[in-house]
Amino acid sequence: GFSWRKQGTANKMADAKRAEEAEQYASMLEDQIAEKDEQIQAVMEEGTQAVQRVEELEQELVAAKNTLKLEQAETAQYASHLEEELADAQSQTAELVAEGKKV
Repeated sequence: GFSWRKQGTANKMADAKRAEEAEQYASMLEDQIAEKDEQIQAVMEEGTQAVQRVEELEQELVAAKNTLKLEQAETAQYASHLEEELADAQSQTAELVAEGKKV
């Protein structure tokens, strides 16, 4: 017939099995959490790198604008220098033409 001792053993085995399953489940959850942590770390690192890249590009842009301003200023100076030389050449030519008419 029915034996309490067998039933007790069966219960212990069932408890042990449940405990083992619970441990497996817990360690599976821990692995998933660790994996998520790694993913979060990776995303944060990518984010940090993206922010750094944006800062670098902003600095490059500022440098490029400064270079452009400098070149524009130099070009403007050069242009006005050429205009002065042209004006000189034109007045000299006018003088030469006037001299030539006298001759």
